[in-house]
Amino acid sequence: MVDSQLDPDSDEYTVVRAMSESFYTLVQVRDVFPGVGVRVNDLFADREYLLIDMGLSQTAAKGLVLATRLIPFDDFVMTSGAALPIDSKEMFLKIINKLLPQYGSTDDEYISLDMKQRADLTAAIIRLCLENDMSSQIEYKDDFDEPVVSPTQRENRIGRNEPCPCGSGKKYKRCCGR
Repeated sequence: MVDSQLDPDSDEYTVVRAMSESFYTLVQVRDVFPGVGVRVNDLFADREYLLIDMGLSQTAAKGLVLATRLIPFDDFVMTSGAALPIDSKEMFLKIINKLLPQYGSTDDEYISLDMKQRADLTAAIIRLCLENDMSSQIEYKDDFDEPVVSPTQRENRIGRNEPCPCGSGKKYKRCCGR
């Protein structure tokens, strides 16, 4: 085995670090940015993320709840596979009222889990989603016929000093354009 140290300034290091920090959670879509992704609230922690996912940006609606693994980067997160929709209030309440209390204290609004508890909770959520046939709502589509538009060729380019399309009221360069 060869010992190698990644350069902390390299893309490889950034990706390996993000993958090692990935976590499973429930998120709720707050805003949709077509062609880019969605802004989500993490329902297990007091966090908000910009989730970059072009496919999800075309199909998601505000209020949608998903069970997914997130890979965190500095300014955004990505999913690491298909997210499972939590499409009913009953299923959401089962997770919140029956599963969560089994895996740690719910003294506050948010819970803190160790690695084993988080792994067990993740498995329980996935099992519940699969038992309720949530995976049947996921459709994969090959878009080989649709033209790919690179960011430099987009007609609707956002200027650095224009208001951010996420609705924060900040300039794009101070918000999502970082």
